[in-house]
Amino acid sequence: MFVHFLMLACNIFGLQDVRKPFT
Repeated sequence: MFVHFLMLACNIFGLQDVRKPFT
């Protein structure tokens, strides 16, 4: 669930680059 929230936040903020380290 937390990962989904991060993905949503990254998608909204458009910080796809930040999604890599979080993965």
